Amino acid sequence: MVTTFRTLMVATGIVFLLWDFYSYARQKLNESMGLIWAFVSIALIVTGAVPALSGGVSEWLLICLFIICLLLLFLLFKVTKAVSVLTMKNQELAMQVSLLNQENAPADEKIDMFLAEADYILKYTDSEFTQDIQALGVTDFSNTYEYTVQAASDANGTVKGVSFQCCPSALIYRRSIAKDVLGTDDPAEVQAKLDSWDKFNAVAADAKAKGYYMTASESETFRVFSDNGTSALVDDSGKLTLNDSIKAWQAQAKDFSDKGYTLTTGIWDDECTAQMFKDGKTM
Repeated sequence: MVTTFRTLMVATGIVFLLWDFYSYARQKLNESMGLIWAFVSIALIVTGAVPALSGGVSEWLLICLFIICLLLLFLLFKVTKAVSVLTMKNQELAMQVSLLNQENAPADEKIDMFLAEADYILKYTDSEFTQDIQALGVTDFSNTYEYTVQAASDANGTVKGVSFQCCPSALIYRRSIAKDVLGTDDPAEVQAKLDSWDKFNAVAADAKAKGYYMTASESETFRVFSDNGTSALVDDSGKLTLNDSIKAWQAQAKDFSDKGYTLTTGIWDDECTAQMFKDGKTM
């Protein structure tokens, strides 16, 4: 009984340690919370592996304490994940507050440089908190992808930032599933069978018939539509206007969801990520 109990304790510690690493890698835990849970996991492993640390205690008492601690640890882990996600989401808000306080900040505490996501960079480039980087001597953009220059420019075309990375779009597919659905896994042949939305949607039906999903989330095709729109989603008066590209994506997303061609997960959800591994059913 004692040996079984210690084995369970070691196994639980290993599971929590792996869960901790996975959650940290997926940005579900921040660094401090991840470190705390790593120590807790290691403590469980050591306690179970070293008999002297649990000796002299009733077996049933150990089992009851273990079950109670396991439930508490699971609950606390879920809470710390929620706290970590909330903390990371608040970082961008904290940056905005810092920028608003720059006028009154001491000279040695003023912000010289900061990172901004492409999704919300425009509110910084079209503000007084950023300046023309060409005035700082950054003038050669000949080896820079044009879209990164445009993303970091204000409404007047003044470049306010530079990109340290770029993420070109690509169609990534699982070769084994492509071979089953399309009869080939050759990139050139696959491209020929998926080079239009009509073909893409038709193949989605074929994939469904064979027990596969075309996409792991309806959001996976969103960027292709949104980045090829011919007009802004918000006009000069602040009115939201859905262009034809967004409407086309909405129609596809609903069709795929209704017909079971896609999983209806968030693009950063664990279920969506799991589709990239060996047990995934997404083409």
